[in-house]
Amino acid sequence: MRVSPSRKKFVGWPYYTALLLPLWCLGFLLSAPHAAEEAWFWLLPVAAPVVADYLGVGVSQKADSSCGGMGLDALPLFLAGLFVVDTGLLLAESRHWGWTSSQAVDTLAMLVVVKFLFGSNAAIAGLLTAHELIHRRSPFLRATGRILLIVCCYEHFATEHLRGHHRRVGWKEDPATARFGETYSRFWWRSVGAQFLSAWRLESRRLRMTKRWDRRWLSHRVLQGVAAELGLLAAIGWGFGSLALLAFCVQALMGIRNLEAINYVQHWGLQRARGKPGPQHAWYTDSWCSHYLILGLARHSHHHRRPGLPYYRLQVQSEAPRLPYGYFALMFMVAYRNRAFQKAASAELNRVKRQNLEKPCRIRVCRPTYKRALKR
Repeated sequence: MRVSPSRKKFVGWPYYTALLLPLWCLGFLLSAPHAAEEAWFWLLPVAAPVVADYLGVGVSQKADSSCGGMGLDALPLFLAGLFVVDTGLLLAESRHWGWTSSQAVDTLAMLVVVKFLFGSNAAIAGLLTAHELIHRRSPFLRATGRILLIVCCYEHFATEHLRGHHRRVGWKEDPATARFGETYSRFWWRSVGAQFLSAWRLESRRLRMTKRWDRRWLSHRVLQGVAAELGLLAAIGWGFGSLALLAFCVQALMGIRNLEAINYVQHWGLQRARGKPGPQHAWYTDSWCSHYLILGLARHSHHHRRPGLPYYRLQVQSEAPRLPYGYFALMFMVAYRNRAFQKAASAELNRVKRQNLEKPCRIRVCRPTYKRALKR
């Protein structure tokens, strides 16, 4: 049956639900100040996708290739603009917080809101939107992605992700690939510093840096990012005060934590030999929230095969292992019930390997059994 143009026009409307969280943050700031007892109400949108993931709300496995003319290419820019506005208003609002006896409880409640609500917003509208933009060919869009990463204090991610992770995904040398049996806590402490060092080395190698003092340091992108981040932190502390700086750092830290929790599950336990990555070297999920609220990230295995493809053109790769839940539920699961995640993920890897017994096994696991890995 042929679909009429009027019906095609609305195929991609669910992607616009990604605007809900930054708009909710905007509503929180425009309606401030808030008393401590109101904090739970503003955290409800953070819990809704988690519940939906646990209930198994899924999405069709077909690609939304017919919705490219709906302004979906501009959606990441809308998200980026909202995130910058939200961050600016948060800094302005936090100037009115304080630690006096009448303000301390409300200030602590607001910091809890910043941790969960604005930290989630920093991950979705900030870091994951930047991830989409830095893969585009347009210099303007790539620069916008770098600006978002600077606001999240994670600018080196652009260098490491594009020139490191995409080339080395599944290798032991890749700091963003979680090993079989590795807990999220161990991955966090190993990966974050290693990603920065890898980005620094990649950029130094690009510039052929051999001397301690060289003009080419001015073109060092990782150094530029560090300088911009330190300058931003100094400007916030000087212009808005210590509480604003604390709120900004909490937002950035939680955004990075959420991003790395997603990194943790995207390649957990998968290894590959040299060569191009295949669909079996990244996990996928058919979660509705993971697909629409975070710009198609649920189809991550296809993204590694076609990094330049827009988020709404990504398709499910049937050979990829399937995550037990969507990313929103897994971000809590890997942090608080890590053994349950590893057990479910190990069972899925065993199922996929059994399914491919008659074929050359292309999914490799760092350790043969889940129980043996937990004893390490």
